[in-house]
Amino acid sequence: MKKTLLYFTAASALVLISGAALADSGNVEIYGTLNADFENMKATGGNQIVAFPAVPGVTFVGVANPVGAAQPSRNKVTSNSSNVGFRGYEDLGLGLQAWFQVESQANIDSGSTFWSSRNTAIGLKSNKLGTIFYGQWDLPAKYYANSIDAWWATSDAASNAILGTPGFNVATTTQGGRAGGVGPAGAPNAADASFDRRQGNSVQYWTPDIFGFTARLAYSANEQRAAEPSTAANPNINPTIYGLGLQYQLKGLRVMYTFEQHRDYFGLSAIAGATALPTNGTDTTSRDNENKAIVSYKFAWEHFGSTTLSGAWERLSYNNSDSVAAHVNHFGRDAIYVTLLHEIGPWTLRGGVGDAHSGSCTLAGGAGCSAGDTGALNFTFGGSYDFSKRTQVYLFYARMNNGTYADYALGNGNTPTSTAVPGGSHIQSIALGMRHSF
Repeated sequence: MKKTLLYFTAASALVLISGAALADSGNVEIYGTLNADFENMKATGGNQIVAFPAVPGVTFVGVANPVGAAQPSRNKVTSNSSNVGFRGYEDLGLGLQAWFQVESQANIDSGSTFWSSRNTAIGLKSNKLGTIFYGQWDLPAKYYANSIDAWWATSDAASNAILGTPGFNVATTTQGGRAGGVGPAGAPNAADASFDRRQGNSVQYWTPDIFGFTARLAYSANEQRAAEPSTAANPNINPTIYGLGLQYQLKGLRVMYTFEQHRDYFGLSAIAGATALPTNGTDTTSRDNENKAIVSYKFAWEHFGSTTLSGAWERLSYNNSDSVAAHVNHFGRDAIYVTLLHEIGPWTLRGGVGDAHSGSCTLAGGAGCSAGDTGALNFTFGGSYDFSKRTQVYLFYARMNNGTYADYALGNGNTPTSTAVPGGSHIQSIALGMRHSF
């Protein structure tokens, strides 16, 4: 008993000494954001069809639309990307620092949480050489798109309702690799088609600021590469992600470009249904690409606060090597998104409009392919009030008008229920929320 008490006392002393050392050095920070709202959502106007209509000589791309009654008005309490984390650094000399961050999701609506489920990494940084790290982090395309979001890139009003998703119930995701089954013929997963992603098993490098120019490079390792030798039954697929982000900033102007490529993720299998479900031996590679250009400018008015106007253009392209006649081997779509912020005193008016155009597709063998009316129109408007630099309340209205064969959800993949709503639905949300950062 005495030995146990002695060990406990010694351990407690070490903890207190370590805590005091950390407090004195000031190199560890606890931080977070708690954001929750009370909202009313509903979905109306779904087309209620089982599958796309059969038209002689033409194949419609897209998964079969979910069938069911329209989702009536219901109330929800939602945690919008709430998080708690800690980060720190150690000076190594010559302007070099070791740094780390562990960030976790905090679902304050339901009480559950996920350890290190958000941006988490360890690396080195230097003002002259830049930053390099290993871990799980937002890819450059997501980071730059989020930087112009009118609603902190969270909630039903977020711009990722349009940006980074082709529709078809594909939402933002956090993944360490390909989510579908092993091999091209493995079960498709919507996460493999998402370009709005936080990617694990990754290496990123961020350049220092050079006369207003900065860049971010990302690589997600091919840990899921198939075994050799490659055969028709077991092709040597090599799932890998590459990301690039470029930015030039001059006073209130920012110009950004991002590129992201998913190799052997077979995103087309998740969005084009049975007509693009790959088979071993006939579909052994895929290349899914995202190109995005963003421009943002902040205007300062002498007596009326400031206005930030931003716009993004995005092209998503999904391609595979399938050679089976009448199988979909390409789908692409363009989208634009515009956001507006007007700040005057503690008030900020916020709005966004996004238009996902109908897609285009091709079939192996050259038969006709149509992806008509697979687009959507999304708009949000509302405002926020700052009680302080750390605490805001906000109110917004968000709406998604889907095309007849489209399945876009609201921001972060939100729908009235946890399941998909019928294709062609019009989804709306009215929310009153509060956000606090520490």
